Amino acid sequence: MKNILISGTSSGIGAAIASYLHEKGYQVIGTVRKPAASNNGYQTIKLDVTDEVSVRACIQRATEMMGSIDVLVNNAGVGISGPLEDTTIEEAKWQFETNYFGVVRMTQAILPQMRATNKGMILNISSMLGLIGIPFQGHYAATKFALGGFTESLRYELAAYNIEVT
Repeated sequence: MKNILISGTSSGIGAAIASYLHEKGYQVIGTVRKPAASNNGYQTIKLDVTDEVSVRACIQRATEMMGSIDVLVNNAGVGISGPLEDTTIEEAKWQFETNYFGVVRMTQAILPQMRATNKGMILNISSMLGLIGIPFQGHYAATKFALGGFTESLRYELAAYNIEVT
């Protein structure tokens, strides 16, 4: 059985992925920023991908709960819409902290475990806006373009460790 950790499962794609995989019999732990009672069938733990301490605690807790993490799905993300000229630097940094550096933090935290077992899979959820930019979504697109470059580079770096990256 594969043990799967998914960031950002409070709604949307993350919740759908977690529910689907849980229904297929995988052991799934989803993460949320604000824990609440849930009837989704899979376990959730608190995680803020912008906080290094929270990321390390999440990986440790998920490992304790499942024994190991075979698959990491980096899904947590935020979107800011509006003209680029009206988006503050602080807002843009917040979006990058979540959508890009959050993935980097989660990946760096799980890699020692995956390298030690010489196996694993990391799935980074991106967007069509990682391939094209559109008006009023410039910073979001920039985070996803960055994520694409990170993912491609990581795939090459980890191939020798039998760790798949997509």
